[in-house]
Amino acid sequence: MRILHLSCICVVLALPLRAAVDGRFDQVLQVPAHVKVDVITDSGDISIHSGEVGKLEIHARLHGNEDASDPGLESRIRTIAANPPILRQGDGSVQIGHFASRNLTRNISMSYEIVVPVDAQLRSETGSGDQTVDGVKGPIEVTSGTGNLHVSHITGDTTLETGSGDIDLRDIRGKVHAKTGTGAIRAASIGNRRSRSTVARVIDTSSSDPITFVLTSLSPDLDILTGSGDVEVDDFTGALQLTTGSGSIRISGVPTSDWHVDTGTGTVRVQLPQSPNNDLQAHTSSGNIETQIPISTQGDQSAHDLHGRIGKGGPTVDIKTASGNIEIE
Repeated sequence: MRILHLSCICVVLALPLRAAVDGRFDQVLQVPAHVKVDVITDSGDISIHSGEVGKLEIHARLHGNEDASDPGLESRIRTIAANPPILRQGDGSVQIGHFASRNLTRNISMSYEIVVPVDAQLRSETGSGDQTVDGVKGPIEVTSGTGNLHVSHITGDTTLETGSGDIDLRDIRGKVHAKTGTGAIRAASIGNRRSRSTVARVIDTSSSDPITFVLTSLSPDLDILTGSGDVEVDDFTGALQLTTGSGSIRISGVPTSDWHVDTGTGTVRVQLPQSPNNDLQAHTSSGNIETQIPISTQGDQSAHDLHGRIGKGGPTVDIKTASGNIEIE
């Protein structure tokens, strides 16, 4: 008997793949303490935090799209790395990532890590990517077409906008304007502890994602507007203007100035302190009004309308919902 030994040879064909093309540049500039920094990237993350006075550090990472059929990609990355897009203006401001021709950055993502003086003023924009800003005096303006925004420890006014993505706010002392097309907004420690002229404004035009706005133990005036989303405000003292097209609202705090709360569709729950002194106006077109505190009613009352005085009266708490219950505790 003959035994046949069969050998199986596996042939792996290595097809040419386009390798990722990367580059980088790093620069350190001496700048004024209150320098204005303007950074932009079509695609890529941006991280900015405070450092030494008079010093601006720029660290950029360039990444070419390995799937792109682009024979000039590597050459363009080398060109950008050798000639960083950093422009100093006559007024001492610095522009980063501004290109005369967008063709140069085609199929290239550019991410930045930037260290600025604490007193810097900032404008930061990315077409697609996340952004983080921490410890800058400001004012600051941060925008993204698609991406999450994380902003903390800002002294001055803050303007934030993303077309799609979450916004996370922590310890902002100036005025706040935050807007997201689709995404959640989370905020804490917003406003100037010494001034009641601070305004925080939140806009969410999302049709599904909830918005949560939380304030803890601060006393700014507050203006919130959401197209669709839930709103939560905790331990708030001051004047309040809150409007949502669709979403539930929960507020707790001390109305030392007028509160105006309006939702098209959603339940409104208001928690007042012990022994409050306020005037009350509550109306729901479709829903009930429930209260757990004594109210001296005034005028005509119904299941959908409640007008009266809480304690000795004082700043007005005005609550309206077209469809939903109103709960006052």
